[in-house]
Amino acid sequence: MNNFRFNGGDRVEVTSECQTTGVQGTVTAVNGHNITVSLDNSLTRVYNKASLKLVKNVVDDLDFLSDYLVVSVKHENSYSFYDFKCYDKDVKVGDVVVCDTAKGFQTAVVKSVRNKNTNSNNLKDIVCVVDITEFNKRKADNKRKQELANKIRDKAKKIEKEVLYNMLAERDEEFAQLLKDYNEFK
Repeated sequence: MNNFRFNGGDRVEVTSECQTTGVQGTVTAVNGHNITVSLDNSLTRVYNKASLKLVKNVVDDLDFLSDYLVVSVKHENSYSFYDFKCYDKDVKVGDVVVCDTAKGFQTAVVKSVRNKNTNSNNLKDIVCVVDITEFNKRKADNKRKQELANKIRDKAKKIEKEVLYNMLAERDEEFAQLLKDYNEFK
C-alpha cells in the first residue's frame, strides 16, 4: 500500500487494474482514503491510495519559493545520517533538533548544515531546534552544589573529630599525651 499522502493539485497515474490504467490526471480532492482525480481523458474518478502513483507533487513545484537549509542529523542509537529541511537559519552543527520522521517526532543531533539543492525537495522537516541552555546550566549548577555539599560534609567531620579529641584531651591526661605525640608527626 502506498504510504504517500496525496494533495490537491498533485499529478498522478492510475496503476490499478481497471479501464483507466496508465491514464494520468490531477488530484482534485482527498477525503480519507478516497482520492478524487480529474483524468486527462476528461473523466473524473475516485481511487484509493494503492491505485495511484505520484507523478509530480504540487509541493515540489512550489518548493523553490521556500527558503530552507538541508540538515544532516544522526538519531540516538543509529549509525546512519538522515537529511531534513530546516527553516531555522540559526541551526548549527551540534544542535539537538526535533525531526518529523516516519516514526513520529524524534530527537537527533545536527551533524552538517548546507544550502538546499535540487534533490532536497522531498525531505521531511525539522520541527524545531531544542534549546538546552537552561538544562545544561541547571545540570552544571547541581554538579557544583553536590561538590560543595561533599566538601562541607568532609570539613565538618574533620572539625568534629578535632573538637572531640580536644575535649577528650581536657578530661584525660593520657589521651592528651597521645594526641600531643601524634600531632608532632604532622
